[in-house]
Amino acid sequence: MVTFYPDFCIVQDMDPKRMIGMGKHFDGLYYLTPGQNPYLANHIYHTNHHTNKLWHRRLGHPSSAPLLSLAKNNVEIIFDSTHICDICPLEKQTRLPFGRSEIKTSAPFDLIHCDIWGPHTHPTHFGAQYFLTIVDDYTHFTWVQFIKFKCDRQSILKSFFSWVKTQFQKGH
Repeated sequence: MVTFYPDFCIVQDMDPKRMIGMGKHFDGLYYLTPGQNPYLANHIYHTNHHTNKLWHRRLGHPSSAPLLSLAKNNVEIIFDSTHICDICPLEKQTRLPFGRSEIKTSAPFDLIHCDIWGPHTHPTHFGAQYFLTIVDDYTHFTWVQFIKFKCDRQSILKSFFSWVKTQFQKGH
């Protein structure tokens, strides 16, 4: 578990909550120091750290500028300008636009769109493997509900529509 503060971060075991490392904030990044916990620091610093491929994935597929900055500030990371990510071009692809809809709503909650997604391979901390999105067609406001089982959607939707009825006097 990692807890971030403005000037530092703390790395802890999940179960006993004992501190196993600490990072100091510098120039937008948190650097772990090898003196804190040799195993943790060695695992982070010496596992394929010599190329920016791993750091590109760890940092969420940024452009090359943050990786170049990281390499300039850490002599152990070598910036590879020839690295080509397989994922980045796929994420930048666009789809064809949807056709124009003839449905026009004139007020919030006139039309609600719902979708359920899952199961996800990694459940949340409380065991949810699905999520339900509820979108108001007029405002485009979106609610997301995490659920453990698909069958839970009924009670969540009933609660949602009850909330809409009591808070906004909408619905039958």
